[in-house]
Amino acid sequence: MPFRSVVHPEELALLTKVLNDHCERFGIPHGPERDDVADLILKLFRVGKVGIDELEKSLATIRANRKSG
Repeated sequence: MPFRSVVHPEELALLTKVLNDHCERFGIPHGPERDDVADLILKLFRVGKVGIDELEKSLATIRANRKSG
């Protein structure tokens, strides 16, 4: 399981896009819930989820499980 501690500018742009797209899709405003989503995206990235599709699918699955559990 790779651990990534450095985020390059192009990766930061990708992570920001995933965050903005997800929050827009689910109506999440700036605040604690959005911060939680950002933290989750970084955690996924650090364990090797680096593509937009992979990040979005993992994020949606985790958040759905949190809400139903």
